[in-house]
Amino acid sequence: MLSEEAILQKFIRFCNSHLGRQAVQREAQYIFEKFKTCQLILDVGCGIGSIEAHLKDLPLVGLDNSFLLLNEAKKKSSKNFVLGDACRLPFREGVFERVFFLTSLEFMESYERALREARRVLTPRGKILVMLLNQQSHYFKQQISDENSYFRTIRQTNYQPIIDFISEQFSDVHSEYFLGMKEDTVWDTSDPNWAALYAISGVS
Repeated sequence: MLSEEAILQKFIRFCNSHLGRQAVQREAQYIFEKFKTCQLILDVGCGIGSIEAHLKDLPLVGLDNSFLLLNEAKKKSSKNFVLGDACRLPFREGVFERVFFLTSLEFMESYERALREARRVLTPRGKILVMLLNQQSHYFKQQISDENSYFRTIRQTNYQPIIDFISEQFSDVHSEYFLGMKEDTVWDTSDPNWAALYAISGVS
């Protein structure tokens, strides 16, 4: 089991690497295009705040359950960061126009509770975006082969129940693969063999 400090250092190393910088920039562009007209957005499981650092023009609130990771996030961005549980969000109903999970939901013990909470804090017709690590991709398979990989801490290894639950809780559900990743290269692709992420969106 990786310690919290070990996870922090892995995140920092990845985000400072050539591949990591490219990946975070592409992820930020993807989120910006979908959320650029919103008044208030929640990032559930924001980690060290890498996305917040790239989305300076968006009204983002980052939430994580790790005090250690949030301390690092506050060094990267002046956004509002909140210590809290995704399954018990410390916000009233209908506050956020958009809620997103960027490679965080699959690491949570109860995706159902987290998604119900996301729906609760969304405004009417608010939108959710869930970006999951694509376990079919070459990138994922390469990473998880390392016995010390953070990917080995994933709790949800079967995504179909997550997809089904999102379809039950939200309307206008769409999904797509994106973000090819290999060695030091990042590119646009929808090929499940190469796309590192699988994105699902819906409306409350």
